[in-house]
Amino acid sequence: MCKKANYDASEAGYPEKFDAELSAGNWMIPTIYKYGIFADDPRYNNEMLISEIKGLDGNSYERYSFIGESSQEKRITEALEKSINCLSNTETWYQLISFRLKQILIKKEKVRIGLYIYNPQSTLRALAFAATLNYEDYAPFYQLIIVYTDQPTIEIYNGDIAWNGKKNNYSILNRKSSPFDTLMKMQLGLLDDELILTLSNLYFSSKKIVIQDGNSIFNSYIKYDEDTDSLVIDKRDKRSISDYYKQKPNIIEELISIYRTYSNYI
Repeated sequence: MCKKANYDASEAGYPEKFDAELSAGNWMIPTIYKYGIFADDPRYNNEMLISEIKGLDGNSYERYSFIGESSQEKRITEALEKSINCLSNTETWYQLISFRLKQILIKKEKVRIGLYIYNPQSTLRALAFAATLNYEDYAPFYQLIIVYTDQPTIEIYNGDIAWNGKKNNYSILNRKSSPFDTLMKMQLGLLDDELILTLSNLYFSSKKIVIQDGNSIFNSYIKYDEDTDSLVIDKRDKRSISDYYKQKPNIIEELISIYRTYSNYI
């Protein structure tokens, strides 16, 4: 007898999904054998090789990483262009990250930059996986690290999903859409994740930490303000996503039910 969850949607594959499933399953690569140019070129390290084999080519719609210096203006411009791929459904984060990178170029700041983004195409799917598998690495996040080379200062920006502490009974399901239709819309990116998060009392948050001479001199949640074209203190209430899950909100329960019915991954 065929399993009920054996739908075409569960077979859909792309590099980021493959990589996430390898990580979730704790798969390990014990040995790497390299020959020819792969063995001789010192610039072609194991991490680069593994990334390419997985299909992660830097143009991902789910992950992006960048390491560089402010003197490499073209590379920073490229980072601005490529990072928007995996932030297309998270305008709040893109506005903040792009503002800070542009600021580095405009002010000619002497810094080294590290940027890593993990932002699945479906935030809702990621939240369902995180809630069910107790594996919070499924949840979207980013980290931007800026290290000044002419002074003992480090800036760290961390992005995650926050809960404002309010309760509601928001439902992702309605009479016009079946659970399967809702799943298909999520898979195809046809739902406005940021709007649905807002209706669910969740939002994309960013925290800024400044360390100077080894001491923390700033530690607060911030956001980009279009009116003043600057970063300002985010005064919204913030609680962890773990606390949100404990409330067993309708939308999370519905998402879990949908994936358990129509996929093999929960």
